[in-house]
Order: sequence, then C-alpha cells, then structure tokens
Amino acid sequence: ALRGIIHNQRPDSTWGCAALICPSCHNATGLAICARPSSAPPHALPNGWAGLDCGPYTGGGPVPADLGCVLPKSQAVIGWCYAGIAATAVALVAGLVYATALHSAAAAQPRTGLLNTRGPARLEISP
Repeated sequence: ALRGIIHNQRPDSTWGCAALICPSCHNATGLAICARPSSAPPHALPNGWAGLDCGPYTGGGPVPADLGCVLPKSQAVIGWCYAGIAATAVALVAGLVYATALHSAAAAQPRTGLLNTRGPARLEISP
C-alpha cells in the first residue's frame, strides 16, 4: 500500500489530476463528489469535482501534457512512506530474531518432567 502511495505522489502520476478524475466521473454515475462543486476555501483541497474543466480529458483524444492536477503531490508523504516501509522491515527482522532466540532457548532446556513416559493417560472412575 505504501508503494502505491509513493507511486501516486510522483510528479508524472495522474493521481489527483483532471486527467484521471474526469474520465472516472464521466464513466461513473451517482458519484456525489463528481456532481458537487467544491465549497472549500481557495487554500484548501477541493471537496467536489463539478467545477473541473473536463473537456480535454473526456473527448477520447490524447491526454494533454498538462494533467490538470488539483491535488498537490508531496515529497514529505513519500518520505513518510519510505519510513513506514523501513519500520515494517525492522519490525519483521526483530520478530524473526526474537522467535529464533526463543526457539533456541527452548531447545536448550532439558525436557525432563514434561513428557508422559508411562503411555497414554487413563481416566479411572471409581464406583
């Protein structure tokens, strides 16, 4: 999942751009975000796509060089994704080391008293 976010945050990605949003809204029916104009203030992220100029992106022709991105890409998000991947890898390695150490410690312990050497257990019921 984090690799997908990293891919979406690359400058050449169409994620968050009219080049991807417009065809999706054009081909789908009933998506409220596609029919709703954005009511967000100018400094905030849009919360509706009805105001997008989708003409160049839904005509079936080649996608324009300007992807019409309305959601900003972030190097900080990419950095945090790589940090999450690294933390997951460290946790995996630590878990494997811990499990190996527990297994080795258990194998080194004598097994006296743990095994039933008299055969199967029997349940005797007194009258």
